[in-house]
Amino acid sequence: MTSANTNTCNIQVINKINVGSDLRMVRAIIRLNMGLARIRLVKSNVRIADMGKLKDNVDNYNLELTSRSSMLNTEGMNLEHLNDVIARNITEASQKVAKKQKESKPEKLSTKTKPLIQKRTSMISSATKWNERQKLEYEELNKTVRKQVREDIRKHNAKLTTEIIQQMNSTKRADKILNI
Repeated sequence: MTSANTNTCNIQVINKINVGSDLRMVRAIIRLNMGLARIRLVKSNVRIADMGKLKDNVDNYNLELTSRSSMLNTEGMNLEHLNDVIARNITEASQKVAKKQKESKPEKLSTKTKPLIQKRTSMISSATKWNERQKLEYEELNKTVRKQVREDIRKHNAKLTTEIIQQMNSTKRADKILNI
């Protein structure tokens, strides 16, 4: 009924009502989250540039803005369209000069686990018809991969917890940061 399946629930077809064709009446409960929809409408899609990089590269930013504004033809534009063009030029120039980079996530898996995962994926991709020995080999490999991943994530979380506790001297803050 909708593109988001979380909006509808308890959908039933009512067979008792005859509408004279092969169509059926449908009864459904629809829950709309207006607050979330409003946030999505208001939220800007403009990516913010790194202000530190922008301050360091002021000359490049000014040069980029002047080159973009020199190509701008303002004749015959209404005020709203001109405002949109200028705002787009400013954001594009700031993105070109000082693009914000995503923070790299820390590696949770050890160097011992990664080759096992690659071996498992290669076994899955090359599998057409497995005999019993190959099935057992895959099951054992899958068990060891799951155990290694679980162990690596636990080690990573323990290490992160101890670092946060040492920095902030509080276990409650560590729990809030780790969402435990």
